[in-house]
Order: sequence, then C-alpha cells, then structure tokens
Amino acid sequence: MLSLVSRVGIVRTTQAIQVCKSYKMSAPKPTVKQKADQGPNSYLTLACYLWVVFALFVLYRSVILSEYHIPFAPHGFALVNALVLAKVILVAQGFVREWLSELELPLICTILFESAILRFS
Repeated sequence: MLSLVSRVGIVRTTQAIQVCKSYKMSAPKPTVKQKADQGPNSYLTLACYLWVVFALFVLYRSVILSEYHIPFAPHGFALVNALVLAKVILVAQGFVREWLSELELPLICTILFESAILRFS
C-alpha cells in the first residue's frame, strides 16, 4: 500500500513539473516611465538605510575613541560610503536581473536563483 501511494505521489510530482515547464510565466515588462519612477525611490531608500548603519558605526567609533581622548569625527564619510554602496548594489541587481531574463527560465527558478545570488554576493 505504501509503495502504491509513493508511486502515485511521484507520478503527480513529475506531472506537476512537466506542467510548470510547459507553462512559462512571464511578468509584463515595465515601461520606461515606471523604471524612471522606481529607480530613484529605491536608490534613496537603500542609501538612507546604509547611511544610518554607517553613521552608527562612526558614532560607535567616536564614542570609543573619546574615552581615550582621541578626537574623531569623519561623519561625512558615512554618507559618501552609503551613496556609493547603494549605487553598486543597485547596479549589481540590475545586471543579475538582465542576465536572468535572457535565460528564459521558469519564474520559480528565476526567483530562487536571484535570491541565492544576491544573498551570497
């Protein structure tokens, strides 16, 4: 009985995989206006987040060094680093998305692959 159930499960799984391969889901391509509206918003959001993180590191460093009476105040570098790193991250995401769109994989494979690449890069 158990082997019959497992065989049925395997058959259904392979049928589902075949259906997924035959039916490719494609998202509609965003227009130029949508890309132009989305770009600066995501850049500013990411840059602000990174600026807060880097500013906290600089604040921590200045507090530690002030205990030893060493002056330290390069708070402007946190903003510059955040702006540069945010741009690098967005450019890398764009390259990965363009490369994956050229492969024409099923949507689930694209999502998993993109999340793995961006997670470990």
